[in-house]
Amino acid sequence: MMKQKVKRIMIAFAAVVALWVAVFLGARYGWRLAGFSACRTVRIESVSVETDCVKIEGSWPGH
Repeated sequence: MMKQKVKRIMIAFAAVVALWVAVFLGARYGWRLAGFSACRTVRIESVSVETDCVKIEGSWPGH
């Protein structure tokens, strides 16, 4: 009985870890699968560089 409970807990923990890894990798490297399709309609109007930040102004008509 105790071994089954431990086994279920380990399977649940492994599933949570696998899901977390899949979400992390999808968010980090998912653009490689989809390409830059989200950037095609973006219009950059100005870029200003300051000592502590870079400001990019523009619009995204699809948004």
